[in-house]
Amino acid sequence: MKKNSSKNSIPVRLLGCMEEYVWLLEQHSTRMAIVCAEVEGSTTLADWQHALRLLEMKYDVLSTRVKASDGVRPFFCKAEAEGIPLHHRPLTPTSDILTECREVMKTGFGDGGGPPLRVTLLLGANRAAAIFSGHHAFFDGIGLMNLIRDTLSFLTTNNEPSTQEQSPSVDMLVGLDVGSDFLPRNDGSTESRTAPSDVKSASVTSDVPQIGRIELSTELTRAIVVRAREHDTTANGVIMASALSVGRAIGEPWMKNNVTCVVPVNVRPLFHREQAEGIVFGQKRFVFNLLRPPEFWDIARSVSTGVKEVRTRAGLLANLQPLHDFLASQRTVEEAVALASAHTHDLMISNFGTFEEPTQFGQVRLRSLIPVVNSGDENTQTLMVATTADIMTIVLVSPNPLPGYLENLQSHLIKTCL
Repeated sequence: MKKNSSKNSIPVRLLGCMEEYVWLLEQHSTRMAIVCAEVEGSTTLADWQHALRLLEMKYDVLSTRVKASDGVRPFFCKAEAEGIPLHHRPLTPTSDILTECREVMKTGFGDGGGPPLRVTLLLGANRAAAIFSGHHAFFDGIGLMNLIRDTLSFLTTNNEPSTQEQSPSVDMLVGLDVGSDFLPRNDGSTESRTAPSDVKSASVTSDVPQIGRIELSTELTRAIVVRAREHDTTANGVIMASALSVGRAIGEPWMKNNVTCVVPVNVRPLFHREQAEGIVFGQKRFVFNLLRPPEFWDIARSVSTGVKEVRTRAGLLANLQPLHDFLASQRTVEEAVALASAHTHDLMISNFGTFEEPTQFGQVRLRSLIPVVNSGDENTQTLMVATTADIMTIVLVSPNPLPGYLENLQSHLIKTCL
């Protein structure tokens, strides 16, 4: 980045509460969002370089950075376009895409002073895997899916795209005011956050979690949706109920009365912002008694009901208000980490839904998506779900995965839905 350019001082907007929270956490240990697109068809390195140039032309967010100083709210600002960092290597029969994703996770994004998106390309003769990794203050997983869709379409066009301004924060969309100044701290503390100059961009490293995945058959994927509708719930509810049943059976720590589960809730449809790239979600927390577990379909229905609550303006506002109030005063990285530790969870299920058609882009076909996000603490089981062309991929991310969790989950879904 050209540090002396006056363009770097042009503010775009303040960070919203979710953005500021993950911006602080990223300076401790990486919480980056990753989505890997596996594609079939012949492409060249030049094709991908061309597509990424057009992607940077379209999205203003790709040439923004985060700036902050002590006593000043962090904000997004314009930066000189410097290209999306692209690393590439051959895709061979022995390549392990999940290992490549773990390698990407070794280097975080730090304070957001560098490019917010990086791409690692594994290129084969008739297939490729493109790993999109983004600073979580700039992108959520569905936002990265939107970038992937555009990248695949740009592989087959020379037309320059129209510019898309950086999406508003979810605070702005729901009507929460982000004050330009911090409020005084109630505890009388004058402690300031670590200045960004003390936290080098792209230098944060942390222990890399284990990653595993399963692909469900088209038959099972469709059966999950059908069975969910029959019982007045959703595929997400079915997966949660199955994940809890399996976790209780194989994980002794889950034999307790307060297993905490988190479901990120995409709220783009609420604001007609389906193509937004930023953090546009709320979260719903559930606590289940697995000593005396509820009936399977009751769990599934409670999940879908809880998610619906967050997908209303009133529900989302109530969901965001505590974090918004916490960040009304200036907070340190350590305080953000302490808050995350106090609200950790046993299980997170993040369902990206179905990738909208088309999945065919000229001679290139999107085969599958592999979403990866690490959440919670060292014992949290994070399940990421994405569906393309009736094939559901479930990814497990955890520093300490439950033994046989994915395989047993697949068996349970087959038994329940087929």
